[in-house]
Amino acid sequence: MTSPLTPAAVDTELLDLGQLVLQQAGYTVVRASIEGAPYLVGEDQDNVVVVAAVVTVDDVFAIEPGLSRALVERMAGSAADSKKWDGFVIVLTAASPDDTTTEALFSLTYNLHQVRRLVRVGVEATNAGVARSLRPVLPLSQSISETALSDPLTALEHRIVADGLDADDAALAISTFRAQAGVIGNSGNRDESDGALESDDA
Repeated sequence: MTSPLTPAAVDTELLDLGQLVLQQAGYTVVRASIEGAPYLVGEDQDNVVVVAAVVTVDDVFAIEPGLSRALVERMAGSAADSKKWDGFVIVLTAASPDDTTTEALFSLTYNLHQVRRLVRVGVEATNAGVARSLRPVLPLSQSISETALSDPLTALEHRIVADGLDADDAALAISTFRAQAGVIGNSGNRDESDGALESDDA
């Protein structure tokens, strides 16, 4: 089942997005490689993660052993530095497994020997898609929650742009909705005002 690991196995778009998402979440990220195939090593105050993005499901099995060894070595180094981290091996792929690989992926994910492994399949090549896949190792974002509560339309605009919609198109759609909502709101206020005046006259 396992194919040889080569640099061609790497999904560079997903990997770049993974680096961006981790850095935005406060991780320090560096790149390393296994047999020429690049992967990410991310560290924050709580976690150390090694993240790879590959083209096919077979590539998941090809790169995982090297990632696990790299994480074990890094965790051993952190123990010497008196750092206490949770460690994760994460492999992303846009591909979807077939019946023959689904069980093997399940077994891989639930193999808790030495490190924890997260395999994400069918990952969308967007900032939001990768962020959803990396959510178990990302901190809760208070700023997003506050924005969503204070201005849900702005939060919606940010979300749909992150999901891949053109920023200008998103801004136009939101501004059009705001304008229409303003007209509706003004009409409602005007009706209420007119009703109050009539009531006063009565």
